[in-house]
Amino acid sequence: MSNTQKRPYRTISIIVPFNTPSTREKRQRNKKLYYLLRWLRYSLPRGNGNAYYRMEPQEAPAAMPHGAYRLQAQLQMKMDTFLASAPFAEFIARMQAEAIAPAVYLVEHKTNGEDVALPRIRICEDQSKELSRPIPMTGTEIDRFHTPCFARQMLTAPLDKPVDEYPAE
Repeated sequence: MSNTQKRPYRTISIIVPFNTPSTREKRQRNKKLYYLLRWLRYSLPRGNGNAYYRMEPQEAPAAMPHGAYRLQAQLQMKMDTFLASAPFAEFIARMQAEAIAPAVYLVEHKTNGEDVALPRIRICEDQSKELSRPIPMTGTEIDRFHTPCFARQMLTAPLDKPVDEYPAE
């Protein structure tokens, strides 16, 4: 039996824009954002089937002038259940605790090929813009190597450090 769907699975893209790299503090926030999304990647169901991308400024939507990180994951539950799940709720709470980025954008990719942009989740009081159409799904895959289960406890170690302890490269 052949699969006639345009996409075999429902997926969700979690897109978080970078802060402006002009100050040391903002670069440190971008570094912590990298670790937060990496942790979320393995906290979601089917962590080894999720992909993690970096969108350069020229690839990113207009709402993200400095680029963004995009985590694409299979969505195996209803959207309301996903938004209320413990890993996603902890991710948002950690982001809001230190105002890591201005907003989190969610895009649901349905099996019929349609992309649905959900309302943005504001993290801090910054004036974030709505996501424009069409939504580009490009980027360079980062963190391509799978982290085995026995080594995943190391993913939480960088999350507990305050932003000012991250190197500003």
